[in-house]
Amino acid sequence: MTFPKVIKRLRIKRDADRVFDKAESVRVRARSGGRCEVREVFLGYAVTQCASQAAHVMHLIGGRGKRGRGISALKEHKLHACAQHHREIDGDLGGKKLKRVGGAVPLWTDFYMRIT
Repeated sequence: MTFPKVIKRLRIKRDADRVFDKAESVRVRARSGGRCEVREVFLGYAVTQCASQAAHVMHLIGGRGKRGRGISALKEHKLHACAQHHREIDGDLGGKKLKRVGGAVPLWTDFYMRIT
């Protein structure tokens, strides 16, 4: 009796995770209709949605070994965002400019507030 090598089993699991992640990203693009899904809160009450064309599907749950696996891969925990909002949420240049306003687990329906 032989058993598959551990490395092969890990590769098969990783490939299955990627396929599921890509399928969920397709569902996110369909949900957004190509429009940025970021909604900003101004002065604590006024909510506006970005009118820009979406460019990136963002994983809202990240970290080493988490992005694209488990609940991070679900469409509820992904956001279709324009390039500018993606940079402002991730903080690639000059730190984070938008802060998520929502529950403990990030969802695509959460709002964002500008950090001043």
